[in-house]
Amino acid sequence: MKKILLAAVAGMLLVACNNVKQFQAPIEALSTQWDAATTGVTDFATMLTQEIANSQTMASGLQVSEDVLKKLDDASKTKLSELESMFQQESQQMATINDELNGFVASWGEKTQKLTELKDGLANGKLGKETQAVITELQTAATEATTQVGTWTERMTQSKAKLAEIAKQHANALAGNSN
Repeated sequence: MKKILLAAVAGMLLVACNNVKQFQAPIEALSTQWDAATTGVTDFATMLTQEIANSQTMASGLQVSEDVLKKLDDASKTKLSELESMFQQESQQMATINDELNGFVASWGEKTQKLTELKDGLANGKLGKETQAVITELQTAATEATTQVGTWTERMTQSKAKLAEIAKQHANALAGNSN
């Protein structure tokens, strides 16, 4: 009886070890994918912060002194006001992207904890029944992160170009060369 019990325990340990080993390559690949996605998100966040600061600097450059305003005709004043309003609206796009990014980063942190738990479980030889589901979930999240960074980058680039164009039109209108 002892031999049967010992054989059963040994068999369970062997199955448990094999269970952990089967997830080693997928967890390592996920970890690499996750690190790349994290770098992409972090790099984008840094770039967005800089672009927001640049747009704030541009916005301060749109300020027109009272002395200059007094010298402008009503049409020029209206044009400048419209351009300033357009600039504010477009600046809001950057703020919206930043809000989306902040929400994403919060959920990313929670998912990173799941990856840490997987790696710890792999190192300790103890993975749960949900391991494959968690790997799949995190692979999907990493892919979505990369896609989302691409989308945000495109939106930010478009907004940056629009802000630069509006600032140029503002300068031209102020100089009396409106297009």
